[in-house]
Parts: sequence; C-alpha cells; structure tokens
Amino acid sequence: MFRMAHVFLALGQFEQAQHVATNTAQSLEPKITGNPGPETLSLYGAFHLVLAVAAACDNERSLAHQHLDTAATIADQLGEDRDDYGTEFGPTNVAIHAVSIAVELGDAGQAIELAQQVDPSNLSPERQAGYYLDLAQAHTIRRQIGEALHSLQEAERIAPQETRVHYVGRAVTRDLLQLSGLRPRPELRELAERFGVLP
Repeated sequence: MFRMAHVFLALGQFEQAQHVATNTAQSLEPKITGNPGPETLSLYGAFHLVLAVAAACDNERSLAHQHLDTAATIADQLGEDRDDYGTEFGPTNVAIHAVSIAVELGDAGQAIELAQQVDPSNLSPERQAGYYLDLAQAHTIRRQIGEALHSLQEAERIAPQETRVHYVGRAVTRDLLQLSGLRPRPELRELAERFGVLP
C-alpha cells in the first residue's frame, strides 16, 4: 500500500494517494498505542508524509502541515532514522519532506531556511538527490542562480542517472537558463547539455 500511494503521487493522482494512505494509516492506528514496534511507527509516520505531500500538491496548506506535524511526532518517538520496509522514515526524512512541502506550497524562503538544518547524507542517494532538487527549485524561485546551480550539481553528483531525466531537474535547468539571459555560466550550459534541455 505504501508503494501504491507513492505511485499515485508520482502520477499526480492525489485523491487516490490520499485514499490509500488514509485507509492504511487508520488501520495502523490501533497498533501504535501502548508500546508499538519501530516498524509500525515507521509505516504509520511514512503514510502521514504521503498525506502531507498529497495535501500540499492539492494546495491544502493547513492539512499538509497537520500531517507533517503528526509525522514529526512519530519520528521523535522513533528517535532515529530507520529504513523499515523501504520507508527511510525518521527525523531526517521528515525534515526533508518539510522542505519539499514548503516548495510545493510556494514558500521558497521557508524551504531554504528549513534546509539549513538538514543533513541528508545518511539517506539513500535517491532521497538525497530529491532533496537537492527541491532546494534547487526553491533557490530558482528566489532567482538565486548560483545556489540553485550548486544544488542541481549536488543532485547530479549523488544520483546522476535519475537527476538528468527528472522532470524537476530539467524544469529548473530551463528556468535557470532563462534567468541567465544570453550569457549563462559555462557550468550551467554544460549541465543543461547533460540534462538535454539546451534550446
């Protein structure tokens, strides 16, 4: 169900993602009272992150923050970054989602501020690259070309194959080229060539 919810998110089918995540989280609720195991807490928290992202994509600001707060409480209870059932759930993943949700809601300044407290290095390359893509997007919104380019380069360094074909990476690169005018930095042109987005 966790994988299915993420597929729905990736396809932009937010209502279906919410439906799957809500039903599964509700079925887990009786198991998290008392003395739940870390695997149960990880799954429950991870579904609330799915719900937070789906709400943010649907521009439901207060609902997104409500689910994010629930996930943060569960992560604090868990007390460490884990990878039960491939969820990579824990305080760091919640912090990364806070950055992503701020970007999705158009709060680029808040995303950049939150990112200063995040060290994603103990998560998977895919999750780290996603974080740097979100950060690149936030810097681009703020027209901070150098910082955005640096974040894109970090994402590419960590997960080159995924980053070069990722829609966010390609869209941000196009935006940076447009912001740069007739004379983009050589390193931006080189990155744009690798991403296949040169005009």
